[in-house]
Amino acid sequence: MKTVILFLTLSIFTWAGLYAQPNGNYITMNGGNDNVYIPHASYWNLSGDFTISMNLNFAYTNYWQMLMTHSPGGFELSFTGSQLWLSPTGIGWGLQAAWSPQANTWYHLVVTRTGSTISAYVDGQLIGTGGGSIGTANSPLRLGNYYVNGYGFYGNMDEVSMWNTGATQSTVTTVLANPLTGNEAGLVGYWKLDESGAGAGIAVDNAAQLTGNTLDGITQGTTTTPYFTQVPPPPQYCLNFDGNDDMVNMGQILNPVFAGADKKFTNHTIHIEEGDTIYIFSDGYSDQVGEATGKKFKSSHVKELLLDIQDKSISEQKELLEQTLEKWMGSMGQVDDILFIGRRFSFHT
Repeated sequence: MKTVILFLTLSIFTWAGLYAQPNGNYITMNGGNDNVYIPHASYWNLSGDFTISMNLNFAYTNYWQMLMTHSPGGFELSFTGSQLWLSPTGIGWGLQAAWSPQANTWYHLVVTRTGSTISAYVDGQLIGTGGGSIGTANSPLRLGNYYVNGYGFYGNMDEVSMWNTGATQSTVTTVLANPLTGNEAGLVGYWKLDESGAGAGIAVDNAAQLTGNTLDGITQGTTTTPYFTQVPPPPQYCLNFDGNDDMVNMGQILNPVFAGADKKFTNHTIHIEEGDTIYIFSDGYSDQVGEATGKKFKSSHVKELLLDIQDKSISEQKELLEQTLEKWMGSMGQVDDILFIGRRFSFHT
């Protein structure tokens, strides 16, 4: 039997999203000549510490695609169909990391260097490291293509940023995983890709306050591509929690396979407030038999326990849940697998 109790703190900056979900509009490229052209700046020469961050959604994953390039002479950040590459233009590489993304799925990609080590993260998880020098050039920066219009990116791209500082894994999973304000230290380029319309010639705003509109981009492609896609608005109605003792009791939901009849289910939208904690747990905790009573712990006691401890820190709650379970079990063996997940939400503006 396994017992897993996992508690997480999720910091959210201005929106209650998960990794790599589009924020506002996003750009869609068709894999041909589509790209966003950004004028040359010395910041694009990756000679020191740097960080590149972007949200990606591939339409196809079985061929080589350029994600960002500073070429000729600079660097290429590309996906080969099975690997993520960061390399000097045309020769060698600074990073090769195995990666197998699924089509039509959003991913948060970060490539960063601190000192001599180049690291790549996908959705906050390290996928590979490398090193070596990256070339310098007086070339423009391009999102989604190469300087000779080959190996174009086919899919959606959002929230692209460049920094002249390295990033730790903690920074990757907090600051970089969320929309930015534009005035963060070290931020030298920030293209939200929130524009609207289709085709070549659309100005793309650089929201990094350090560099401003001198490094705005412009779309290149055809009369109809690339184009900007609008994210659907949030639902009109939602359920509001006060962060204290509110909860929704969904009652017992029988699996139709065992109930012998079709069941109708209702979708519920929950609006998360500052300090709210959401708990998800299997029935292994409530079904655990105690040594002193010979009876199950029961779900009603689990709810009472959560209400008693919900105002404590995440780490304290995890410890109290483990201690309570161990005390209840005594010398009794564990009767079922136990999974307990808690997530507290903290909002920043």
